[in-house]
Amino acid sequence: MNIITVHGSTKKKRLLAESATYFMVEELLPRHRTLQIEILFSNLMQESGVCGFCNAFTSREFLIEIDKKIDTYSMIETICHEMIHVKQHARRELKNYDHKQMSVLWKNERHSLEPKNYAEFPWEKEAYEYEFKYAKKFLEISGVL
Repeated sequence: MNIITVHGSTKKKRLLAESATYFMVEELLPRHRTLQIEILFSNLMQESGVCGFCNAFTSREFLIEIDKKIDTYSMIETICHEMIHVKQHARRELKNYDHKQMSVLWKNERHSLEPKNYAEFPWEKEAYEYEFKYAKKFLEISGVL
């Protein structure tokens, strides 16, 4: 059974984040049953300058940080974006971060993590390409907005 826990922010935001995360698991990883995903609302934008971040501890254990001050739609879209990264790690498409060598394997091809436009990395392109599609679908199904 997949386990999703959410910490921080308001009860309403936690429930919405949990619902969006379960939706994304069903959409992206319907056969996975052993995922552990923790979502933490924090001052991420203030501390790091980003709305969301996905940290993969293993191919089954993840921490997603979301900035606690973003609006509801941005929160949903950010969760969709970060869940695409969860999918990439769970399916082993994105793996072997080597911070010493500043590289990562994306679909078994080594990519340098040297500073460049972050949105140009292929795993980020995929996440940006599909985040809106999934956010829109979730919002239509759930009737949130």
